[in-house]
Amino acid sequence: MTGNDLENFYREHLEEDIVLCLSERRNIPPEDAMRLYYHSRLADRIHEGEYGIQYLDYSVLTDILEQELRMNMETNEAKELKEIDDFIKAFLKLEAQKCNPTRDGMIQALSEAQNVASTEIISVEHQQGDVIPMLWSEFSNQDLYRKLLQYQEGLYNHAVKKYGEELIKRILSEYN
Repeated sequence: MTGNDLENFYREHLEEDIVLCLSERRNIPPEDAMRLYYHSRLADRIHEGEYGIQYLDYSVLTDILEQELRMNMETNEAKELKEIDDFIKAFLKLEAQKCNPTRDGMIQALSEAQNVASTEIISVEHQQGDVIPMLWSEFSNQDLYRKLLQYQEGLYNHAVKKYGEELIKRILSEYN
Protein backbone atom coordinates (compact mmCIF):
# COMPACT_ATOMS: atom_id res chain seq x y z
CA MET A 1 0.00 0.00 0.00
CA THR A 2 1.46 3.37 -1.03
CA GLY A 3 1.34 6.61 0.94
CA ASN A 4 -1.44 7.92 -1.32
CA ASP A 5 -3.47 4.74 -0.86
CA LEU A 6 -3.14 5.01 2.90
CA GLU A 7 -4.09 8.71 2.83
CA ASN A 8 -7.18 7.97 0.69
CA PHE A 9 -8.19 5.10 2.99
CA TYR A 10 -7.84 7.37 6.05
CA ARG A 11 -9.82 10.20 4.37
CA GLU A 12 -12.66 7.85 3.34
CA HIS A 13 -13.03 6.58 6.90
CA LEU A 14 -12.81 10.09 8.28
CA GLU A 15 -15.57 11.26 5.93
CA GLU A 16 -17.69 8.25 6.90
CA ASP A 17 -17.24 9.11 10.60
CA ILE A 18 -18.18 12.77 9.97
CA VAL A 19 -21.31 11.78 8.03
CA LEU A 20 -22.44 9.32 10.69
CA CYS A 21 -21.76 11.81 13.49
CA LEU A 22 -23.73 14.53 11.68
CA SER A 23 -26.54 12.06 11.03
CA GLU A 24 -26.76 11.21 14.73
CA ARG A 25 -26.49 14.81 15.95
CA ARG A 26 -29.19 16.10 13.61
CA ASN A 27 -31.29 12.96 13.73
CA ILE A 28 -31.36 12.77 9.92
CA PRO A 29 -30.78 9.84 7.56
CA PRO A 30 -27.13 9.22 6.65
CA GLU A 31 -27.94 9.98 3.00
CA ASP A 32 -29.02 13.52 3.98
CA ALA A 33 -25.95 13.96 6.15
CA MET A 34 -23.78 12.77 3.27
CA ARG A 35 -25.39 15.30 0.91
CA LEU A 36 -24.77 18.11 3.42
CA TYR A 37 -21.18 17.05 3.93
CA TYR A 38 -20.25 16.64 0.26
CA HIS A 39 -21.76 20.03 -0.62
CA SER A 40 -19.79 21.78 2.11
CA ARG A 41 -16.61 23.81 1.99
CA LEU A 42 -15.25 21.51 4.73
CA ALA A 43 -15.36 18.51 2.37
CA ASP A 44 -13.28 20.46 -0.13
CA ARG A 45 -10.82 21.51 2.55
CA ILE A 46 -10.41 17.93 3.77
CA HIS A 47 -10.00 16.64 0.22
CA GLU A 48 -7.36 19.31 -0.51
CA GLY A 49 -5.63 18.63 2.80
CA GLU A 50 -5.79 22.33 3.62
CA TYR A 51 -3.51 23.06 6.61
CA GLY A 52 -3.66 19.39 7.62
CA ILE A 53 -7.32 19.77 8.59
CA GLN A 54 -7.92 16.13 7.73
CA TYR A 55 -5.90 15.11 10.79
CA LEU A 56 -8.34 16.67 13.25
CA ASP A 57 -10.71 14.40 15.16
CA TYR A 58 -13.94 13.63 13.30
CA SER A 59 -16.06 15.13 16.12
CA VAL A 60 -14.15 18.42 15.88
CA LEU A 61 -14.60 18.37 12.10
CA THR A 62 -18.32 17.70 12.57
CA ASP A 63 -18.47 20.76 14.86
CA ILE A 64 -16.82 22.80 12.09
CA LEU A 65 -19.29 21.40 9.56
CA GLU A 66 -22.27 22.28 11.73
CA GLN A 67 -20.96 25.81 12.15
CA GLU A 68 -20.59 26.11 8.36
CA LEU A 69 -24.13 24.81 7.86
CA ARG A 70 -25.53 27.32 10.40
CA MET A 71 -23.71 30.18 8.71
CA ASN A 72 -24.98 29.11 5.28
CA MET A 73 -28.53 28.88 6.62
CA GLU A 74 -28.31 32.36 8.17
CA THR A 75 -26.90 33.78 4.93
CA ASN A 76 -29.66 32.15 2.88
CA GLU A 77 -32.33 33.42 5.29
CA ALA A 78 -30.94 36.96 5.12
CA LYS A 79 -30.87 36.80 1.31
CA GLU A 80 -34.44 35.50 1.22
CA LEU A 81 -35.64 38.26 3.58
CA LYS A 82 -33.98 40.89 1.37
CA GLU A 83 -35.63 39.41 -1.73
CA ILE A 84 -39.05 39.49 -0.05
CA ASP A 85 -38.41 43.06 1.07
CA ASP A 86 -37.42 44.06 -2.49
CA PHE A 87 -40.62 42.44 -3.80
CA ILE A 88 -42.79 44.31 -1.27
CA LYS A 89 -41.14 47.66 -1.98
CA ALA A 90 -41.46 47.24 -5.75
CA PHE A 91 -45.06 46.04 -5.51
CA LEU A 92 -46.08 48.91 -3.23
CA LYS A 93 -44.37 51.49 -5.47
CA LEU A 94 -46.35 50.20 -8.42
CA GLU A 95 -49.53 50.33 -6.32
CA ALA A 96 -48.78 53.91 -5.24
CA GLN A 97 -48.31 54.95 -8.87
CA LYS A 98 -51.66 53.39 -9.79
CA CYS A 99 -53.29 55.70 -7.21
CA ASN A 100 -51.26 58.85 -7.83
CA PRO A 101 -49.32 58.49 -11.10
CA THR A 102 -46.49 60.73 -12.22
CA ARG A 103 -44.40 60.04 -15.29
CA ASP A 104 -41.12 59.90 -13.37
CA GLY A 105 -42.70 57.90 -10.56
CA MET A 106 -44.13 55.32 -12.95
CA ILE A 107 -40.79 54.94 -14.74
CA GLN A 108 -38.95 54.52 -11.44
CA ALA A 109 -41.49 52.00 -10.11
CA LEU A 110 -41.42 50.01 -13.36
CA SER A 111 -37.61 49.97 -13.40
CA GLU A 112 -37.41 48.73 -9.81
CA ALA A 113 -39.97 46.01 -10.47
CA GLN A 114 -38.00 44.93 -13.53
CA ASN A 115 -34.89 44.53 -11.36
CA VAL A 116 -36.77 42.16 -9.04
CA ALA A 117 -38.65 39.97 -11.50
CA SER A 118 -37.58 40.62 -15.09
CA THR A 119 -38.24 37.10 -16.39
CA GLU A 120 -41.81 36.92 -15.09
CA ILE A 121 -42.54 40.49 -16.21
CA ILE A 122 -41.32 39.75 -19.74
CA SER A 123 -43.54 36.66 -19.76
CA VAL A 124 -46.61 38.74 -18.81
CA GLU A 125 -45.72 41.36 -21.43
CA HIS A 126 -45.48 38.70 -24.13
CA GLN A 127 -48.74 37.07 -23.02
CA GLN A 128 -50.43 40.46 -23.40
CA GLY A 129 -48.88 41.23 -26.80
CA ASP A 130 -46.15 43.68 -25.73
CA VAL A 131 -43.28 42.21 -27.70
CA ILE A 132 -41.49 45.29 -29.04
CA PRO A 133 -38.90 46.59 -26.55
CA MET A 134 -38.89 50.35 -26.13
CA LEU A 135 -37.15 52.91 -23.97
CA TRP A 136 -39.25 54.34 -21.13
CA SER A 137 -39.08 57.77 -22.75
CA GLU A 138 -40.86 56.40 -25.84
CA PHE A 139 -43.95 55.30 -23.89
CA SER A 140 -46.98 57.53 -23.50
CA ASN A 141 -48.24 58.15 -19.96
CA GLN A 142 -51.22 55.93 -20.74
CA ASP A 143 -48.94 53.04 -21.79
CA LEU A 144 -46.77 53.51 -18.71
CA TYR A 145 -49.88 53.30 -16.54
CA ARG A 146 -51.00 50.11 -18.35
CA LYS A 147 -47.56 48.60 -17.73
CA LEU A 148 -47.99 49.17 -13.97
CA LEU A 149 -50.59 46.39 -13.99
CA GLN A 150 -48.42 44.09 -16.11
CA TYR A 151 -45.43 44.59 -13.86
CA GLN A 152 -47.48 43.99 -10.72
CA GLU A 153 -48.73 40.75 -12.22
CA GLY A 154 -45.17 39.73 -13.13
CA LEU A 155 -43.91 40.60 -9.64
CA TYR A 156 -46.74 38.65 -8.06
CA ASN A 157 -46.05 35.61 -10.27
CA HIS A 158 -42.37 35.77 -9.37
CA ALA A 159 -43.05 35.89 -5.63
CA VAL A 160 -45.66 33.13 -5.76
CA LYS A 161 -43.30 30.88 -7.70
CA LYS A 162 -40.53 31.49 -5.19
CA TYR A 163 -42.40 31.62 -1.85
CA GLY A 164 -45.89 30.24 -2.43
CA GLU A 165 -49.20 31.98 -2.93
CA GLU A 166 -50.39 31.68 0.66
CA LEU A 167 -47.38 33.52 2.07
CA ILE A 168 -47.49 36.26 -0.58
CA LYS A 169 -51.22 36.84 -0.06
CA ARG A 170 -50.64 37.06 3.69
CA ILE A 171 -47.76 39.54 3.23
CA LEU A 172 -49.74 41.73 0.84
CA SER A 173 -52.81 41.69 3.08
CA GLU A 174 -50.73 43.33 5.81
CA TYR A 175 -50.14 46.31 3.50
CA ASN A 176 -53.75 46.80 2.34
